[in-house]
Amino acid sequence: MAVKFTGLTALALIALGSFVNGLLVPADKGPSKKLCADGVTRVSDLQCCSWAAIRDALIADVFEGVCGEAAHSTVRIAFHDAIGFSKTKNFGGGADGSMIAFSDIELANAATSATSSPSRTRMEFLTVTAG
Repeated sequence: MAVKFTGLTALALIALGSFVNGLLVPADKGPSKKLCADGVTRVSDLQCCSWAAIRDALIADVFEGVCGEAAHSTVRIAFHDAIGFSKTKNFGGGADGSMIAFSDIELANAATSATSSPSRTRMEFLTVTAG
């Protein structure tokens, strides 16, 4: 079954791919400047090295090496997190990870409740805390 990406989905995937590709480049590709401690990943800034392990864990443990439903729901969670807003103008908004970190609150909103199951799956995967 072929997957067809159109509209915002395509834009989100292109943006995500460009962002990750800009941060993490395999050792045999691209004009990278610095080699991470793993001896494989090259990055433009050594602070990005910590993201290589997260990238690899997401691909192996969450996406299981394929671009399927897990990848789709992860992009959906990021999208819904990024479009969040607050009626009081004092709280929230933006891609801050709150969809996962505070899922009990964020998922109470009808607009984001459809991401409930994927959010809980991602929460089980995470072993890091906000901040």
